[in-house]
This record gives sequence, structure tokens and C-alpha cells, in this order.
Amino acid sequence: MDPETLLLTEEDVRQSLPQVLYVRPGPPGGQYPAGDVLRAAAAASAYRRLDVVVGVGGEERPVTVSALALIFPSAARAEHTFRQVAEAAHLRTDVEGVRVAVETVTAANGLVSYWAFITQGPVILVLTVDTLNPQEISMSEFRQLVLRAGETLKSALPPES
Repeated sequence: MDPETLLLTEEDVRQSLPQVLYVRPGPPGGQYPAGDVLRAAAAASAYRRLDVVVGVGGEERPVTVSALALIFPSAARAEHTFRQVAEAAHLRTDVEGVRVAVETVTAANGLVSYWAFITQGPVILVLTVDTLNPQEISMSEFRQLVLRAGETLKSALPPES
């Protein structure tokens, strides 16, 4: 399985965030926060960053949407890694048949990051949305991104995974 096929696309973001004015790929070769640690445990990985501009009240506001796909050597290894991450998350649930752990982090400079860890079979998808204006990206919109990522994951795996 190619981990690139598991990542959110520009169209996924446009359909999940209705106030999007435009989406463009982030700079090539970017690194995912904490990516080295997670990637070390995975057999394969892929990363994509999308720079998004949303329109709110006639103003343009930047948002970054990032996705990291990790394919582990086994479902057991992915499960173990997910459990480690999920212990720290403030929300753990099942969304449309995939397990999800969600965390919100606020930096001292006001940057808010919504994190979702989505898992099924040997795969963990890590999805983040970073914004300085959290009131402009609702949790229901973030949930739509998580749902799209989960649907992509489910369709990419064989039924027995």
C-alpha cells in the first residue's frame, strides 16, 4: 500500500471546510511535528501539508492542514502505537468504524493545533489543523476532515484489516 494514497487532498479540504477561499500545497520536504519519532516505528510513511486560506467576515485567514500516513509492519504494532498516543488524548472515540483520538494544543503565541490520530489495521493517520483563529474552524468542520481521512483509510484497506 502506498502511504501517499492515504493523505488528504486539496479537494478533501475544500469539501470539508466550506469557508475555504483557496488551498495550495505546502513547501516540499516539510517535516511533520514529532514525525521522526513516529516514522521510526513505521515501515512506510508519507506527509502532506496544505496551506489554506479561509474567508471570514471579508477577511482572509491562514490555516495549515497536515497529514501524516504511517504504515506499520503489523496491525498489532499500529495498535500498540495508537494506544500510547490515545492515552494522552482528551477524546477517544469510534467514528464511522475507525478509531480516533483527538487532542487540542494551544501554544503560548496563540497558535491552536487540532490533532486527530485515526487508526485501522496496520495504519495510523495523523491529521492536524493549525490556526491562530480557532473560532473560525469549528469542531464539526474538523470532524468532517477526520471523516474524510477515515473514509480514505477504510477504502484503502482490505475488509479483513
